[in-house]
Amino acid sequence: MTKRAFEWTAEEYIDLGRIDDRSAKHVLVPVAVAAKSLGYEQPTIRAHVRQGKLTEIIIDCDGHKVKGIALASIREALRAREARIADLKEPIRDVIWHTGSETVEYGKLMAAVGLSSNNPHDRRLIGSALDGLSRDSLKCEGFLISALVVLKSTGRPSDGFYKLARINGLGQNQSDDVIWHNQMRLIRCWFDPHASLATFE
Repeated sequence: MTKRAFEWTAEEYIDLGRIDDRSAKHVLVPVAVAAKSLGYEQPTIRAHVRQGKLTEIIIDCDGHKVKGIALASIREALRAREARIADLKEPIRDVIWHTGSETVEYGKLMAAVGLSSNNPHDRRLIGSALDGLSRDSLKCEGFLISALVVLKSTGRPSDGFYKLARINGLGQNQSDDVIWHNQMRLIRCWFDPHASLATFE
């Protein structure tokens, strides 16, 4: 059964296949929907309009102006983000692999690839890139490489690491610490096949 518009999520609406990119230039998306799909706060959306990063559509309804964002510009922003994430994956992987089986702090990793830990957009980029790298490493090497990237405040990975682990069926009924320790054991064994799997604590 076809969904009615008010039943769609923001992501589903942005991805509507029947609206091609040419037509999408003229489709108004409410600011709240644009913000949700891009992962921004609404003031950030308005700032991006002022900066020319997003295209605004204004419809005059008997003197009342209805404002929104052009669907095409939202899709363009999402594609640009995906391209940026793809470009980041290799340099991030290089930095992580250079550390061997030692952990690296998020802030230091971000600085090494030209991102700022104080910038929410950059934090989203690093999270998405690490998510992709971990899916790759799980498939190719058998572990989540993002286990090596830790928060300065805790010395442990972010919540996103544990969520990804459980999504992939790793440690469904185990604590966060057990999940992380298991991944670190696998990583250390991969880097040094002669290492004891019981040495990591």
